[in-house]
Amino acid sequence: ALLGFLTILWLVVGVLQAVSGVFVVLGRNKKEVLDALDSTTSSDATVIGVYLIVAGIVGILIASSLRSGKNWARILVGAVALVNLGVLVWAAFSYHHLHWYNVAWPALIYALIAGYLFADEDVKQYFGA
Repeated sequence: ALLGFLTILWLVVGVLQAVSGVFVVLGRNKKEVLDALDSTTSSDATVIGVYLIVAGIVGILIASSLRSGKNWARILVGAVALVNLGVLVWAAFSYHHLHWYNVAWPALIYALIAGYLFADEDVKQYFGA
């Protein structure tokens, strides 16, 4: 059940990234879009938009692979969770103006995702790991 929820979340993020990228590319000449991207040129906006489209498509492919039991997808999603966890812990200790409670919930979520994907026996069995 949790794996299905995680797959759906990954799929939704991929779709939202791809759709956002399309809107960025279509609006690359609009001042509002350039201001939102903190950019001054439409070519920068185009690069950002294309990146979002590609990242979204990759996310959709990963979600599909996760759902179909591909072990590489489990490892990749778990590794992304661990990297994000590491970045949050680093940020919490590196910036004096950032309080620990700003990263506590995201860090906990990433730790639970990584633990679930790497340590849960049912998940390992599903992926044949």
